[in-house]
Amino acid sequence: MVGGDCGTPGNSRLKMLEASFVDFGSIFTEQLHRNYDIGIAGQYVSCNSKYLFKDGLRSGNGGDDSEDLRVFHLNCQGLNSSFNFISEICELSIFQVIGLTETWLNEHNSALLDIPGYIFYHRNRQFRQHGGIGAYIRSDIEVLVRSDLVLFHKMLFEPLILQLRLNPKDVYVVLPYRRPSGSIPAFFDILEEQLDKLPTGSHPFFMLGDFNIDLNDMNSNTPIDFLQLCMSYSLFHTINICTRVTTLTAKLLDNILSNSKFSDPGVIVTDVSDHFGISASFKVCFPRQQGSRLKMSMLPVLNQGNLEKFKQEISNVDWNNKVENLDDINISFQRFYDTLISILSKTCVVNRTRSRKKMPKKPWVSPGLLRCINKKDQLYRDSIRNENDPVCTRVYKNYRYALNKLLRNAKKKYFECKFKDASGNPAKTWKIIKSVISSTDPVLPDKVTTRDGLKSNEPCNALSEHFATIGARYSRTAVASDNDPPLEIFMGTSVDVSMYLRPVTHDEVRKIIFELKSSSAGSDSINLLVLKAVFPSISHILTSFINACFKQGKFPNCLKIARITPVIKGGNKNDLGNYRPISLLPVISRVLEKYINIRIYEHLERHKLLHTNQASKLWNKLCMDIQEIGSLDQFKSDLRVELLGRYAFETD
Repeated sequence: MVGGDCGTPGNSRLKMLEASFVDFGSIFTEQLHRNYDIGIAGQYVSCNSKYLFKDGLRSGNGGDDSEDLRVFHLNCQGLNSSFNFISEICELSIFQVIGLTETWLNEHNSALLDIPGYIFYHRNRQFRQHGGIGAYIRSDIEVLVRSDLVLFHKMLFEPLILQLRLNPKDVYVVLPYRRPSGSIPAFFDILEEQLDKLPTGSHPFFMLGDFNIDLNDMNSNTPIDFLQLCMSYSLFHTINICTRVTTLTAKLLDNILSNSKFSDPGVIVTDVSDHFGISASFKVCFPRQQGSRLKMSMLPVLNQGNLEKFKQEISNVDWNNKVENLDDINISFQRFYDTLISILSKTCVVNRTRSRKKMPKKPWVSPGLLRCINKKDQLYRDSIRNENDPVCTRVYKNYRYALNKLLRNAKKKYFECKFKDASGNPAKTWKIIKSVISSTDPVLPDKVTTRDGLKSNEPCNALSEHFATIGARYSRTAVASDNDPPLEIFMGTSVDVSMYLRPVTHDEVRKIIFELKSSSAGSDSINLLVLKAVFPSISHILTSFINACFKQGKFPNCLKIARITPVIKGGNKNDLGNYRPISLLPVISRVLEKYINIRIYEHLERHKLLHTNQASKLWNKLCMDIQEIGSLDQFKSDLRVELLGRYAFETD
């Protein structure tokens, strides 16, 4: 069992609900064997679900070596209100797939619900309020959104179909939601048509959601018809106890159906919604994939032990044999680069282990508030066990109301103090804002519109072509103003001295490297900490490489490779013009660029080639002190203010 069961005494309503459904399960299993000649039906239908609590899930094994695909679903009735609970479920690192129905999201708030370690895929309801489906998929799994397979009916059926790129076969995950007021026969027709389009017989397949069909209803044929329809596509239900329990009713509305063998089916009791969460483990036997997302999740683990191993391996390398000559800077630097990355991957990359901390990661939750949260959970369990006692229910609701108010005030005071401490420091302020937004890897739409108005089903290739050509296309359309002064005004006095890139010294290289502040790794996974750690062992060869680049007038090809992240600037996500690229170059590339910049600046400064109006290009100088300006009107004839437009920094 992934988590511990509720362990309630004999008068527990949950235990009674578990026992009450066993009869229906056995009756239905017997009817299936009688009506269908399916030899393996018993091992799927005779499931034994149990009620679990969230704290019992902490004992689950969510390690990376597991071959089980663990799936969770909740009808959250508003992701904004249940976001803290979903975040805590994600922090347990037990589930690879977390499906949600009735997210109640729109285009304005769906971008603010990212969770580190997971990527959020969603489909919002467009024609009216509420509804909506979403899924958090662990970020080391490559996912395709299969909108081409979706059959959508706004009054009956809202599906989200995801294709998980796993080995040995891709896994298909379908998250449907059926409106409770919709026609059930019409729903069966569209569900059958939808399943016809999906590879239920050739790939591992999971359908998890709120079907709004009570499988515990013994007075209707609808549950039998629904399960028979699913069984005709080799899909078997995993949950056989009630998932929506109130003081008056107990219904089984949510379920996970699959064609794979399952284990540990459970219903997670929670008070964030009137539906309980459901979970199960499936034997899909997928080894770790060697895709780009896996490389991103296997960045160097830079603890002291690994760094010492890395430094020791680098110090033992004979660079004279590795790099015989520097006649061709591209070949020689590529050998140096490959050696560095090979040793780094051997000594510093380990399987990532996931935290099992019981203390929540929210810094405003003090130990006292954590005890209050546990107390609230205990009161909720007592209110379920004693559903006939109105005092227990009233005590729980009053305590929950008071606790939610305390949590909101604690969070508000925490961020008030953080912003107060960051007053006057824009960088620190933006860091706090980004921590609140907690954005993760961007999720591109499955279709994008190019500048020419064409539709593309390959957003990555379309964005790459767009970023590579936008500068040239925009420069062709840019028209110079007649009021622009001639370029010669800003050129200054011409000189007959050519620019000379003076060789760098060992001390200069060391100074520049240790003055760099950005620690982000480029496409090579080498960050600044790694470079600083091994600098004593590679300082001589790195200095020789930089001087060879100056002498040959070449920039190594391997240092031109950047990791580009598209960032939405605003507006329609399907429009390529609304994205801007954020490029992360290798750290060594930044070092070489720094020296070229220094040498060019030295030449311009030595020969007085910089115009006085180019003060913004000079180091340690300000264009003007805005506090000294009384009115801008007096500067209209002399001052030209240029606004940074939509395409700033996108042209050469």
